[in-house]
Amino acid sequence: MVSATILSEIQMSKRLLIFAGLLWATACASAAPNHYEKGMAAMAQANYIVAYSQMKMALAAEPDNPAIQKRTEEFRVLYNLDQARRLIQADKEVDGIENLRRLLSEYPDNKDAQRWLRKGILKLAKRVRFQGDEALTSGQLAQAQQYYAQVLLLVPGNEEATEGLAQVEARIQGRLEKADEMYHEALDKKAVLEWDHVLYLAKICRDYDPSRRDAVSLEKAASRRRANELRANAQALQNEGRWGAAAKTYRLAAGFAKDAGLEWAEGVQDTIHRLMDEMEASQLFERAELYIQAGRLDKADELIKKADPLCHHDRFRLTALLVQSRNARISQVVTRAKRFEMDHRYEEAIELYRQLLGGPSDTFAKDAITRIQEGLANVETLYQEAMKLLREGKTAEARKVLLDIRALNPRYKDVSKRLQDL
Repeated sequence: MVSATILSEIQMSKRLLIFAGLLWATACASAAPNHYEKGMAAMAQANYIVAYSQMKMALAAEPDNPAIQKRTEEFRVLYNLDQARRLIQADKEVDGIENLRRLLSEYPDNKDAQRWLRKGILKLAKRVRFQGDEALTSGQLAQAQQYYAQVLLLVPGNEEATEGLAQVEARIQGRLEKADEMYHEALDKKAVLEWDHVLYLAKICRDYDPSRRDAVSLEKAASRRRANELRANAQALQNEGRWGAAAKTYRLAAGFAKDAGLEWAEGVQDTIHRLMDEMEASQLFERAELYIQAGRLDKADELIKKADPLCHHDRFRLTALLVQSRNARISQVVTRAKRFEMDHRYEEAIELYRQLLGGPSDTFAKDAITRIQEGLANVETLYQEAMKLLREGKTAEARKVLLDIRALNPRYKDVSKRLQDL
């Protein structure tokens, strides 16, 4: 016979098992929520995204349940309608209209889809018409024409678009007439060879009517003639040594040549660069000439050296400046040497003349050195004669010779002192 204690323990174990089973069932219910009910609840709140998402999960759990299948399809339609509505309200009418047309291909009698499709089309047509009005106001006729045509495709017979299109066509016709007028004026200018006017009028013609190929041809012909004229002018300026003006004219010629498609348009750029170099060299030469005139020969030579690699054409001027600078240096040396001679500083004069030996003034320098040395030798002869007379006691005669020496070279040896002693 089972004791009361054992019976009590068995009853306690059953209660624990039942409680554990309840806990397990609750846990299973939490792990597998009722997506169908959640979807229905979300739909009641018009939350189409959540409703459709929950119903798809419910269908995934029970793919053969016809009720869930039906609800899922209904929610898909409502979800797509809601998405299309949101796109239209966000000014993304094209995407919204595309979604609605796909939906209507499946459910052509869906009133909501039909209603929102009409709203989307009207809203898109209104926005495109505004764009057409703006294009018309700013003179963008081709673009305005496209916008109005697009409106009429969306809403056939739309009065505003029809009126706008008529205005565009009227203005296009006016521009075509103006283009024809400009073209004939350009032809008149061509007859008298006024190529700048031809270019100007042909360009205006193309502005009025971009399709005028005859105006394009006329403009190219004028550009070709203008380019060749300017090129000839630039060559003349170059021959005159007007480097800056030649470079500027070549640059203008290159612009017209490029428009005309002439082959030499690119090659002339090198000529322009060389002429700009030449202009800079010419400016350096002018400054060098001023420095030569001022006797600042080192500064002049520095500028001439800087100009040398830039001088591609006027090498004669470069050579002439080098000669001018060299002659100026010779002149400076000769001037200083003569000053030393006048001051009877003959040895210093000789040293300066020796700097000119081996150069273009070599003969002159040799003659000057010889002249000074002969003069010094003559003075030395007189000095020796005076010394002899002094040794012989012929003071008066010696004094006379010393006076002659002093007249020739007051700085010679001790002549001045001896005269004072006498």
